[in-house]
Amino acid sequence: SSGINAEYGEFDCPYRNVECDLCKSTYPANDLESHKRNSCPKVKCDLCFELVFREKSNSHRLQCPKRVIDCEECGEKINADKFTTHSERICKNREVKCALCSTGVRLRMMEAHQRSWCPKRLVKCDCGERITAEQLSKHRENCALRLITCEEWMCGRIQARFWDDHMKSCPGRPVECKTCGEEIRYEYLPAHLNMSCPARHVECESCGNEMKYKQLPEHMHLYCPGRYIECETCGKEMKYKELSVHMFLHEICQTMKLLMIMLLSFAIYYYYFFSKLGYDLPFFIQK
Repeated sequence: SSGINAEYGEFDCPYRNVECDLCKSTYPANDLESHKRNSCPKVKCDLCFELVFREKSNSHRLQCPKRVIDCEECGEKINADKFTTHSERICKNREVKCALCSTGVRLRMMEAHQRSWCPKRLVKCDCGERITAEQLSKHRENCALRLITCEEWMCGRIQARFWDDHMKSCPGRPVECKTCGEEIRYEYLPAHLNMSCPARHVECESCGNEMKYKQLPEHMHLYCPGRYIECETCGKEMKYKELSVHMFLHEICQTMKLLMIMLLSFAIYYYYFFSKLGYDLPFFIQK
């Protein structure tokens, strides 16, 4: 009566033969658990619950689709059969292409990439124009609001849109002297015209004639009537315009000397002539 379960009408004898649900062989009921644990040729994987041969159980665990592996990108633990889906669709640290520049970027960094680093992101220039970040440097070279340093004068930095107007009024802008053609800064032009322009008109201090400054040395040396020269006859220094009168006086003096010599010669001649003839001497040669 002990081998019979009166309530269910079943036998529960420990020596009865029962079938192993793994290998389908029959064993005494009291040996079944030991059989499954130690000698059954098949075992059930505790991860995927698949039946595998005992000798291959270790290798199966290394390849089991339900084994847990670590994602090298995000560190999350994932079942092997879901790893592909995780790495391609779920992992926040997977590399994806930026929709703007097509560069591979980690998903968790995509927002920051497109906001701060993507060369194709739109940025706003100070002038209000929206352009891609990679074109910003080139745009700024021609931007109307870029600052240009005035190197002509100490004017500071000027916005490009005002540059043309600035160059019309900059005191250091280069201008051409209309008198001599030399290029000079506008600020220095009055001083240049008054003091250093070689073609400026000046008045000769000696004669009062007006001429170009560059002609003055030649004029003073060769043509100025008020220049000082030395008389070749007497060595006296005088103005050129006085030379003709001075030379005329020299001629008069020379003529007077000749007349005096002639008169003296005439007086001597008559003195001897009348004295030999016994005549009275003319009054102008008498002693």
